[in-house]
Amino acid sequence: MADPAKQPTENDPLAEDAAAASPSLLTKLRLPAFVTGVVLLECVIAYSMLPSVSEGEGQANAMLIDEDEDDDSVPRVEVDLEQYSITSRQPGSSTALRIDFHLWGTIVGDNQEEFDERMAKCQHRFREQVIESVRSANLEDLTDPGLGAIKRVILDRANRVLGKPILRDIIVSEFSFVEQ
Repeated sequence: MADPAKQPTENDPLAEDAAAASPSLLTKLRLPAFVTGVVLLECVIAYSMLPSVSEGEGQANAMLIDEDEDDDSVPRVEVDLEQYSITSRQPGSSTALRIDFHLWGTIVGDNQEEFDERMAKCQHRFREQVIESVRSANLEDLTDPGLGAIKRVILDRANRVLGKPILRDIIVSEFSFVEQ
């Protein structure tokens, strides 16, 4: 049994320190409750920023290139995007690749004036993006008969430089590369 001499009394300072040192249940739950509240608040804010279904569909449709790509009633115009001769050094070897090609693009006919204006403003950045795209291509991309990966990269970068997806397709003609 407990010794009555060791029982804490009301004025015992040791008993008051022991009671103050042991946190109550409310104190223990304060931090998890705060973290849970912050996470719930972030979820509510994120949910409120998500577009509704109709807004999402509208944005998705706006981002897609016109679905009339295969439609013969929409006139397509080929535009000359210049001749390129690029030398690319191969990392880890003493060889270099000499890559020559002529680049063409297709646009919808009624975008010709807008394309010409945008191209006049950014022709040097456009050329830089084409050169950078070809230099960053690996040997497998260059030996692909359709040059699909290179065309996709050039098309993406070109439309970003132009500020609008005006170019619909990239055509590479007179393509050759020689390892030196």
